[in-house]
Amino acid sequence: MIKYPARVKKDFVKGTDDIEKRQCFYLEFVDIPDAFTQGETLEELTEMGEDVLSATVSYMIEQNKEIPLPSTISGEDIIYIELDPRIALPLELKNVRKSRNESQGEVAQRIRVPYQTYQRWERAENFNPTLGTLKKLAKAFGKKLIVELK
Repeated sequence: MIKYPARVKKDFVKGTDDIEKRQCFYLEFVDIPDAFTQGETLEELTEMGEDVLSATVSYMIEQNKEIPLPSTISGEDIIYIELDPRIALPLELKNVRKSRNESQGEVAQRIRVPYQTYQRWERAENFNPTLGTLKKLAKAFGKKLIVELK
């Protein structure tokens, strides 16, 4: 699955009485600067991060903007946030197709679906594929389909 690195910062904010301070975490994505969020716990921050990442990438897909591949950085302040599979799969299809220098029409023809259908798949519109469809797509790209539950 696709995971994007995010930088986490810990801070303290004033409570409602301006005296009490409470812990707060901030998260900003390294590769997608418009995506950031905050949370009171690391668990909440991770959940919020998943939501904001998926929403931002989904919006970028809708706007036909270029979506950067995730970088591979590390550090004490870096965590990796997983992109929702409903967004990750269409993005993965687009990335593999582009790496092969193929058009959407060529892929659609090879797997015998209408061009508009394949185009919608890459835009994450009503894409709820069966295992058979995923297997066909993997074969079309010369890949192997691996389904994993973690």
